Amino acid sequence: MPDAAGSAAAAAPALGGLYADTLGALRGGGMEFDLLIPEDEAPIEERIRALSLWCNGFLYGLGTTGAADPARLSTDAGEVVRDLTEITRAGVDAADGAEENEAALAELVEFVRVGVQLVFEEAGRQRLPPPSARSVH
Repeated sequence: MPDAAGSAAAAAPALGGLYADTLGALRGGGMEFDLLIPEDEAPIEERIRALSLWCNGFLYGLGTTGAADPARLSTDAGEVVRDLTEITRAGVDAADGAEENEAALAELVEFVRVGVQLVFEEAGRQRLPPPSARSVH
């Protein structure tokens, strides 16, 4: 079984690259930011679950930095955070057909992309330095 330090060291370059790419997309202003979730060919249940988990992770990150505090966010950004919380409970609606579920998922993904951009811009003053400038214990 590999040790945690070795695994972390091996993953560091890939995670650093992902961080840099994500930060560049968010700062770029060209709406290039995209979610790291399964492609459209994956089953819809898998994609919805991935979106739910993505939102959960995003909210966790906001919470650990204090950036999700409604008192520190504008009304719009606070609403996005509340909506992302609701999206963590998303699922396939068995009463709707495949096309309706696909359309709903596409709308949610676009909402999350735009909402995250808004929260990113608003929380800029609270952002931590890049991971290379922090130590991990």
